[in-house]
Amino acid sequence: MWIAADIFLTMSIHFQLIQWNLLTTTFDSLRYEEINKPTMTYLDLLQQLHELPKEKLQQTVTIYDKDCEEYIPTDSTLYVKNDKVHLQI
Repeated sequence: MWIAADIFLTMSIHFQLIQWNLLTTTFDSLRYEEINKPTMTYLDLLQQLHELPKEKLQQTVTIYDKDCEEYIPTDSTLYVKNDKVHLQI
């Protein structure tokens, strides 16, 4: 009887570890994709802006936060710090 209980406990822990491994592997994969995704330069941005029609260029500049699904309007001036240019919110 003790052997059956030990086998059940061992299998239960094993299946929990499989689920934990799947969860952590998924998180690590998503994090890797986020860190290594292609990013945009200001030159890329300028080229894309040149392709927009004039009425779109007159819209307020906003930044979309995909994690919160929120649109945030930027300030009217650029922020420069340590020789790097930033949009400011």
